[in-house]
Amino acid sequence: MNKATNRRALAVFLVICLLYVSVAFRIPEKLSMKRIAVRSHGPSHGMNLQGSLEPNRAEARTQEIVGERGAGSAPASASVPEASPASIAAPARTLPNSDSPKASDSASRVIAAKGGSWVEPRFLISIPITCYAIREGWIDRESLIFARKDGQNSVWLKPLDILKQQDESGIRHLFTIIGKNRIKEFLRKEAVDIREDLSPEDMMLGRGYVIEKKKLLSLYDRFVPEECNDLFPLALAQGGVLRGRGGFQFVSSTDAAKMRAAKEDEEWRMPNLTGLTIKLAIDNLAGHTARIKVHGSGVVVDQYPKPFERLNGDSECAIYGRLASE
Repeated sequence: MNKATNRRALAVFLVICLLYVSVAFRIPEKLSMKRIAVRSHGPSHGMNLQGSLEPNRAEARTQEIVGERGAGSAPASASVPEASPASIAAPARTLPNSDSPKASDSASRVIAAKGGSWVEPRFLISIPITCYAIREGWIDRESLIFARKDGQNSVWLKPLDILKQQDESGIRHLFTIIGKNRIKEFLRKEAVDIREDLSPEDMMLGRGYVIEKKKLLSLYDRFVPEECNDLFPLALAQGGVLRGRGGFQFVSSTDAAKMRAAKEDEEWRMPNLTGLTIKLAIDNLAGHTARIKVHGSGVVVDQYPKPFERLNGDSECAIYGRLASE
């Protein structure tokens, strides 16, 4: 009796030992068909349900974001072929203040993610906003606006000359004159989706939101008059804008730069400005160059370059004024 009991106890002990060994060396997993199937797709220890569900979740979120954009935005089905709508719409709500380096990198990724259909407008949006403000009488086209300090001297430019020089400091003074509410009203009226906490500076400089290229070109066609032709071809790092017979169109930055360089190589003569008022002198120079420095006020008593000198393109000029009482 004792011998039989001992045999059974030994058998139970051996079975328990085998179970521990099999668990320790994962023998059941290695013999399992599920383990073989999973290993064929990659080094995993089990079935990853989250990975299989993630595309569906992303697609559902895409439909939700694009649906929220409302009128003027491309429907989800239309934006899928060129780029993922999630990569298009989401940055408009998540881009941080663009003054930080991270924001600049994020903006670059936003532009790249759009394919050919969406862009972060940057300087491009300043032109139709300014032209619309001039048309509505919010700013005077001929008025001189403080642009920046150049050493001890102040540089004053007309609104269109500020745009021609792509002077960010001058553009900041422009939006100060136009006002935050008017800029926001213009963008909302044109169905441009912007965040509530976006600063007027970012609205005017086109940072922190995206816009469809077709809509941006539509703003140019409707609000940028022929009087602004000196601004084009507009060459920027991310591309260029050209005014053709059929309206405005986007071109590569290389093509825009070549056309701009050819235009700037045109030769002209410096007019004699002595005795003219500062405003009239600027008007005479504005048809040739936007790089005009004004020193003093009143009547022009000196100028650089001297009268009748041959110049090319957008050459820098300076006029020196003095009041009659001085």
